[in-house]
Amino acid sequence: MKTVKIKRSEITLFMASIDEKTKEQIGQDKIKRLIQKCQEGYGAIYPVRVVENTYLSGVDYEEKGYSITAASLDWINARTDHKSILLFCNYLASFMLKECNQKKVCVSDEFNGTMTTFYNENI
Repeated sequence: MKTVKIKRSEITLFMASIDEKTKEQIGQDKIKRLIQKCQEGYGAIYPVRVVENTYLSGVDYEEKGYSITAASLDWINARTDHKSILLFCNYLASFMLKECNQKKVCVSDEFNGTMTTFYNENI
């Protein structure tokens, strides 16, 4: 049996599931299609995990949304470095901000312990 160790790096985008212009719910199928479109336009394919979430803050606030995680994995020839994943995730955040009419999209970089928020100044 052969084993390979690589440095693990995950970067996660957090976004709401409401289109701020139309006020309609954005379904997971649309999110997946947009990610695929973004990957094709970017010119590199990174493995991405999409998870529907519910964000809570006290008893008076609840919001549906998505976490979208890109990671360095040792399959489908996707082994890559942290910087490459971060650059892609920043590109994806900007893309989703516009395509989904979001007020903001956050990018969490656990490797460096940072959070970057992208704001849509047109909404």
